[in-house]
Parts: sequence; C-alpha cells; structure tokens
Amino acid sequence: MAAIARPLRRDHGIDAAGMIAEFPETLMIPPRQGLRPVDADQIRLTLAGIGQCQGSSDDDERFTRLIRWFAETDLDYDPPSPEEKLQVTTAEAAAYLGIEEDHPALQRIRAMCGLDHLCVSASGSDQNGWRFRIDSDIWRFRHAQDLADLARIRQEWIDQGTAESARRQAHAAGLDGEADAPGPTAAADGSDLAGPLEIITQLLRRFPAVVRELGMRHAQRPAMAQINDEYDVQDLLRSILTGLFGDVRGEEPTPSHGGLASRMDLYLKNEKIVIETKMTRAGLTQRKVAEELAIDKEFYRSHDGCRSLVCFVFDPGRHLRSPAALESDLTDLSSQVPTIVIVSPSD
Repeated sequence: MAAIARPLRRDHGIDAAGMIAEFPETLMIPPRQGLRPVDADQIRLTLAGIGQCQGSSDDDERFTRLIRWFAETDLDYDPPSPEEKLQVTTAEAAAYLGIEEDHPALQRIRAMCGLDHLCVSASGSDQNGWRFRIDSDIWRFRHAQDLADLARIRQEWIDQGTAESARRQAHAAGLDGEADAPGPTAAADGSDLAGPLEIITQLLRRFPAVVRELGMRHAQRPAMAQINDEYDVQDLLRSILTGLFGDVRGEEPTPSHGGLASRMDLYLKNEKIVIETKMTRAGLTQRKVAEELAIDKEFYRSHDGCRSLVCFVFDPGRHLRSPAALESDLTDLSSQVPTIVIVSPSD
C-alpha cells in the first residue's frame, strides 16, 4: 500500500488506508479481513475491480477469451484418471492468444487466475516454465463475455450452492419445501435442529462482515478483535453464539474414540451441535484442509454427544482454490451425524 499512499495523500489529500477500508469487497480483496490496512499490505483487486480500471480492456478481453478456451478444451478432455486435471502450458496459452510467450500480459493473466476462484490455477516458474491447471467445473464460464460476466457467473454459482445447502439441510430435518422460511427457534431439549443450524449457518456466512465491523472503530481506535489464528476465530464465535444459545462450551473434552481423545472447538450442549473451526494460512493447501475435515467427520460419526457437526473454514486470505467444491464434497446430511461444511468468505 505504501506505493500508493503517499501520492494519494500528497496530490489529492486522500487517506489511502481509510479509502481502502471502505472499498467494496466486490471490487477489492481486503488485505487484512476486518483490520485497518498498513503500508506493508498488498492491494489486490478482484476481477470485477480490474474490469473497472481504465486501460484494462486488453487484459479483460484476453483473460476472458482464455477462460472460454480452457472451458471448451476441458469439455473435450478425457483424463487418464479421475484425479487428473487438464494442464495447459504458457506456450500453448500464448499461441492461442496470438502473443509471444514472454509478453507481459501473460504475467498479469497468471496473477488474475488466483483472484476469484475461477477453477484455474497457475504453477511453475519463469526458469522451468508455467502451467495452467484447470478444474472440470470451468465449463460454467464457457459463455462469459468479460470480467464482469465472469464475476456474475461465479456469484450465481455460489448462490446456487448456498440454496442447495439450505434445501439439503431442510430435507435432513424433515422440512422439505420450507428451506426459504425462517427457521424455528431452537427447542430447549435440542429436539429440533433445523432452527439452530440455520442460525449458525447464517452467522458463519456473515462472519467476515462481523470481523470487518469490529475493525472499523470511531476515531481510528484499535480494532476490537484481531483474527490471527484459529483460536481467535473460536473466541469470537463463542462470544457471539453465547448471545444466541443457552449453553455454549469451548474446548469441551470428548470421550476416547479408538484410543484417542480430543476437544471440541465449540459445543452447543442443549442442541448437541459441534462446531469445528479452521483458519487458512499460506502453505495450508485445500487438500490438507479436506483431509483434516475428513478426520473430524470420522471422529464424530460415533460420538453420542454430537447430533450434528458444523465445520467452519475461515479463509480471509483466499488461500483455497475452490471453496465451493470443498463445501460440496464434504457436506453430508445423510450420514449418522449430518455434517455441514462452510467456507467463508466464499466469493
């Protein structure tokens, strides 16, 4: 941020940190969720934000055209195994776009691939060559016309997944056709899980907004809460849930299972709902997060005190490549202990 702070302050009298804190998340990825930006923070626009910039039309056209090509190419791809993903070299991408392999636009396109989870990632190095790895869900973007269109399709995909998750939750609770209706108040004996789960789900979806609001203080006072790790996530969630439910316990010991004992991050005693929290960081891959969540699911499968498991992954740095896929793959409402996985922010 230091690169823009002085010019803005000197030439226009603008407080860069204050402006960035008020910037819409649809246009810019918050450098530190809920906290006032500092000079060392990297400022990153979303794809929709790039599309609003003067002089971005060439990058807009090239990136969108490349995504469409990736989508069409993946539809014709027959992987040798289910886990194998389509890979495209930078030389192949450059040839398709009609530019040289060392064209600066390719560097920008590689950076744009990591912004909005469009089912494309880039790996490699300038010395050994770069490759684009394409997830099969990229077909959704095959008709996109520009960056704004890509962002719109992405949001529709997220909204569709959220609606499907709500429908499945209602189905599991025996409330088919009532997914859009307000959930009932949690019963004191925990006999009705639909209401509590709806409250928890909505809270976790809005958790980034809660953190952001706690960082926006009067007269630039220090943030009321700083979220640096999973323990901070647990503490803030416990505080909020205590105002919503009667008996919320943190770090509750669990009975031994297979010779192992553990502690529940958060436990709603009356509702018998366990909430496990995770916070992403650099180096914690989506595969590793999925493995940890799978272990949690297995552990609670035979736990008498758990009627429902909610796994919350707080991803303020957008480290996960495909949060929607993580939610879809690991949410299981038909098992002995129904499991809901929520990643937030997911856009």
